[in-house]
Amino acid sequence: MKEASRDRAMPLFVADGIYLAAVYAFFLAIPPLGRDYAALARPDSVVFFDGMTRLFGAHGWMYLLVNFALLYGCVALILALARNLTDGPWWLGSVAAVLFMANPVKTEAVLNLSGVRDLWPCFMALLTIYVYLVCRESNLRGAGLAPLFVYLIAVLTGPLNITLFAVLMALEFFVFEKRTQRWLPIAVAGAIALFASGQWAIAGALGPARMFAPLFFIIYPIGMTPDTVAFFQAWPLAGYAVGIAAVVVCLYLIRKVNNPAFTFGLLGAAAFRLCQGGFTVDAVTLAGGGRLLVPAALVCIAVAGFFRAVMENVEWRKSVVRITTLLCIAAMICQLWVNLHWRHAGREMQRLQALVAEAALENPGEPIAIVPDIQYYRTVPLMLCESVKYRTPFSAPQPVVPLMPISVIPPVDINIKRYSPESVTVSVQGLAAPAEDKPPLFSRRWWLRRYQPTPPVILHIESAVYPFPSRHLSLWQDVPGSDGSD
Repeated sequence: MKEASRDRAMPLFVADGIYLAAVYAFFLAIPPLGRDYAALARPDSVVFFDGMTRLFGAHGWMYLLVNFALLYGCVALILALARNLTDGPWWLGSVAAVLFMANPVKTEAVLNLSGVRDLWPCFMALLTIYVYLVCRESNLRGAGLAPLFVYLIAVLTGPLNITLFAVLMALEFFVFEKRTQRWLPIAVAGAIALFASGQWAIAGALGPARMFAPLFFIIYPIGMTPDTVAFFQAWPLAGYAVGIAAVVVCLYLIRKVNNPAFTFGLLGAAAFRLCQGGFTVDAVTLAGGGRLLVPAALVCIAVAGFFRAVMENVEWRKSVVRITTLLCIAAMICQLWVNLHWRHAGREMQRLQALVAEAALENPGEPIAIVPDIQYYRTVPLMLCESVKYRTPFSAPQPVVPLMPISVIPPVDINIKRYSPESVTVSVQGLAAPAEDKPPLFSRRWWLRRYQPTPPVILHIESAVYPFPSRHLSLWQDVPGSDGSD
């Protein structure tokens, strides 16, 4: 890299660090949520997490600092990759980096204390692509083996990176006119690893919808409504029609834009999802969104390539600067909005832990029912009972019994109509489930319903072999936004 080019790049690397700090620094106090407690109870199940728990203990901000450092590493690599692949100005690479950093679909990977399970594989995947790009035409000794070595580390520490060999093939065949054979040993190693891992044999692994439909949430990172999901489940042909239309549009844009970075970004994102239909993303709660980190990074590079192509027209250059600036600001605001939900949920989790501990002290050993056991609030993994189920640096196991696990979408209003050892009846408004009384599609009532709160749903459960605990706790009134304030 030339000295002048390095001088232009350094302020952007610093600026991206400032952007990241502005979006995330105020959320270092977020406690563990959702899947964190299971990971903390069995830290050896997550790469590097065992050592982190030994070093950091109950200092949650230290885990998050590691997440932020890995996120910045990904951001820096995206900036460099976008700059090299687009052959445009450095600030265009910064646009791709900021859009990735502020995409809410990857929030669970950043704000979960165990986010290293997703961030580290993403960092290694992007590093593999960058090393391949640098070493591709290098004549230095060992340059041919360096990408293979980094790829193997990426696969061994993150099995989802196996299909990265297909991404590198897309890079070789769709970006460069003069091709080399540097991709061949990686492809051979990747094919062997893919077969040996058995990922292709997992149920749904080869289903086109399960492989590629999650990519939609990269550009629509707020999730679908339960009714929308139910519609596509009832009419799968509609989903396939949308998918085919999306493929046609992408192929048209690839031909029209005619930019290598744009082509590679789109095809690389699809290539990474090959044989990964067994690792899908929940369409409502976006659970599993951390698996989309690498495709999201590649799509952001494609966005940079698109704007680079638009800048070929001199009259559009100033407009591109304005549009990309507004796009980055909008993305950062959206990420801040999601982060606030996580902070509120963390406070509610801590309040539940305190109430359960107090109740357990009053009657030691007596089971306590948590009803309803809220799993997700919007896209935030509350998972109330998980926070008091395991012995971790942040929690002690309590005799809790989860009853009626549900997920909710605001506006939320939950009212326990009846609780007894034999049965529980709860009224739930905002239940994250498709409505039972569906009006005819596209009817007047159907359109009105889309702009009105869903009516309450009555949920009823009865004890089977054993009665429910005589004591119960309900934090329904404390769910963030249940009073309409959030």
